[in-house]
Amino acid sequence: MRCALIWLVFLCDAVSAWAVNPNVRISQYGHTAWRIQDGFFDGAPYSIAQTADGYLWIGGANGLLRFDGVRFVPWSPPLGKQLPSPVVAALLAAPDGSLWIGTLSGLSHWTNQDLVNYSMYANAVFDPGFEDEDGTTWVMRGVAVDEIGPLCQVKAMAMHCYGKADGIPEERYSVFTRDSAGNFWLGGSNSLTRWRPGSFQTYYPRELRSNVGAPGVTALASGPDGSLWVGFPDSGPSIGLQQFSHGAWKPFVVPGFDSSKLKVVRLFIDHQNALWVGTFGHGVYRIYGPEVDHFDSSEGLSGDSVYAFFEDKEDNLWVATDKGLDCFRDQQITAFSTREGLTAPASQ
Repeated sequence: MRCALIWLVFLCDAVSAWAVNPNVRISQYGHTAWRIQDGFFDGAPYSIAQTADGYLWIGGANGLLRFDGVRFVPWSPPLGKQLPSPVVAALLAAPDGSLWIGTLSGLSHWTNQDLVNYSMYANAVFDPGFEDEDGTTWVMRGVAVDEIGPLCQVKAMAMHCYGKADGIPEERYSVFTRDSAGNFWLGGSNSLTRWRPGSFQTYYPRELRSNVGAPGVTALASGPDGSLWVGFPDSGPSIGLQQFSHGAWKPFVVPGFDSSKLKVVRLFIDHQNALWVGTFGHGVYRIYGPEVDHFDSSEGLSGDSVYAFFEDKEDNLWVATDKGLDCFRDQQITAFSTREGLTAPASQ
C-alpha cells in the first residue's frame, strides 16, 4: 500500500504551498489526462472520491474503479452481492475509511470489506453528499417524484427522508449542497429550496416556471462566506451561472466574460476559494476574485463536458469529463508561453 501511495503522489503531487495556485493560468499547471480512447475507461467517469487509505475511486457508466496512481482496477463486490445498478453516479468517502456509493437505482455502503445495500426507496438516483460528526450521512434522491421526499438522512441501517410535508416541494431534483450555516440547498426542475429542520424557503427563478420534467438547477456551490453560486444547463438572461443572495439573482460579469452565457453542469469551490465551473461542451472555467480563466480540449483537457470536480488530500484538482479524467497540480517551475502573453519569435 505504501508503494501505491508513493506512486499516486509522484504522478499528481502538490509541490508547493499552493496546491493549485489560483494566481497562475490553468495552462501553467502540471496536467495529466487519462482518456477513454486510450483504454483507461470503458465509459465516462461521473464521480471521484478518495478514501482514508489514499486510494482514488472513480465511479462511472460501467461501474467502480480503484486507482493507486498507476492502474485503474475494476472493483468487485463480495461474493453473492452486487450494486443496485452498474452506473455509479456519486461517491462519498467517509472519515472511517468506508465508501458510500450512489447509483442510478439505489444506495450502497462499502464498509469493512462488505457491501451494504439500502433497498428502500430504490427508484431514484442517489447522491451521498455529506456526513455529520455523529455518522449521519445525508443523501439526495434525484429524479424521482413521489411522496417520500428527495432529502434523506442515513444512520446505521435506517433511512429517513424529508419531502413535501417538511417544506420541500415535490418535483425532480438534480443537485444539493450545504452552506456554512448548516442549511441545505436543493436544486430542482422549477425551484431552489433552502431547508433545515423547521426552517425552509423556496425560490422560483422566472426562467424555470414553465420547465416541466427537464433539469432546472444543475449545479450549486456554497462559499465560506455564505454566498451561493447556482448553475443552469442553458445560457441566457438570468440563467447560465448566477450568484444568488437575499433572494436576488445576478450574473458574474467582467470585461470579456458574462457568466449567463455559460451552460453549467458542475460547480466546485477549492480550498483557495477559487470557483471551478464545469460546462456542457466548453470545458472548464475558473473564477478567482475578478479573474476568469478557461481550459478546454484544445489545450489538452480530456473532454469538453464536465461531470465532476474533486480535490484530493494533496489539494490537486481532478476533473471528470465525458471523455476521461484529468489531474491538475502546481509545478516547481512555472512555464510561460504565448498562452500567457509571450510574443512568438518572428519567422526567419
